[in-house]
Amino acid sequence: MQALFPRQSSTVTDVVRIAFAGHRVQECKQNSMWKFSGNHPLVRAVVLEHSMYEFGYDLVGRAYRQ
Repeated sequence: MQALFPRQSSTVTDVVRIAFAGHRVQECKQNSMWKFSGNHPLVRAVVLEHSMYEFGYDLVGRAYRQ
């Protein structure tokens, strides 16, 4: 679930709540590894789990007045 809050200076006054559900997960090959290069700080990140491809989401949402 994710909530989107508008900026204070925005003309949008609703908080939007989105729920992602009903998806399926396909695990990527277990021995596949990401290779990071360059000088961006995220290059030093540690990969904690195997990669997964998630698909088939049912998007359900609603706007709430503030």
